[in-house]
Amino acid sequence: MRPAAVFASLLLIVPSLRANDMCSSEYQRGQREMGAYAEMVGIVEGALYGYSMILKPGQFCLPGGTPKEKVQAISRALGSEQFRRSPVLMDDVPTEQEALEFFQAFFPCIK
Repeated sequence: MRPAAVFASLLLIVPSLRANDMCSSEYQRGQREMGAYAEMVGIVEGALYGYSMILKPGQFCLPGGTPKEKVQAISRALGSEQFRRSPVLMDDVPTEQEALEFFQAFFPCIK
């Protein structure tokens, strides 16, 4: 192959390699972003579960017998359509009042 042909083929290949690097970099950024979001949701779930243990009984009825079941119920509520339609606004780490509002909105006691 002549040097001019090799050079021309390299001019075609190099930009595609650079595009691959850009896609790979963007993919990795997306993975990190999803990981950070999952970690934040885990912190919110854990904080809410912690508050469920110290808030006065009878203010809400969180289903589940084990801690794992209770955290799963909190997780389902956070991912529910109802939460998307009318979310309870909370900080990254919810306050006690925000947790109480969340529990009363999503786990009311039926009397």
